[in-house]
Amino acid sequence: MQVIENLGSPKEAANEIIHNILGKHLSDDEKTPCKRAQIAWIAILAVLASPIAFPLALFIFAASVTVIAIGFAAIATVIAISLAAFPAGVMIIYGGFTYLSTSISATILAIGLGLLAIGLALLALFVIFELARLLFKGVGAAIRWGINKGRKS
Repeated sequence: MQVIENLGSPKEAANEIIHNILGKHLSDDEKTPCKRAQIAWIAILAVLASPIAFPLALFIFAASVTVIAIGFAAIATVIAISLAAFPAGVMIIYGGFTYLSTSISATILAIGLGLLAIGLALLALFVIFELARLLFKGVGAAIRWGINKGRKS
């Protein structure tokens, strides 16, 4: 009875033992591939020993992947729309010249709308490439942070 009171529940005792073993292996100066594999397996056991950490880590990973996928889908959508708007603007300008014999104002309006479509397509491409660059930098920084955080603990 006294042993159970000292050590706590069996899960707590197992978790403490695994963390102690992991701490001992991490503080060891010799880093051979065999030792690294042992550290990896002990770390996996430590995560699996905790009933909350594994589902929480899985949720955070799935949420991160979902947010990144939505970001890439939004970028792809804007690029597709911009690539469709550019030739549409050119065709509107070309169509505007066909109104030249009918109405000067219709021609000017069509040319202006075509230039507007081309300008908006180029602006959207510029903005989306900048956002994509920032997204890639953010994902890279998050991965580096996760790797560095894992090394420190």
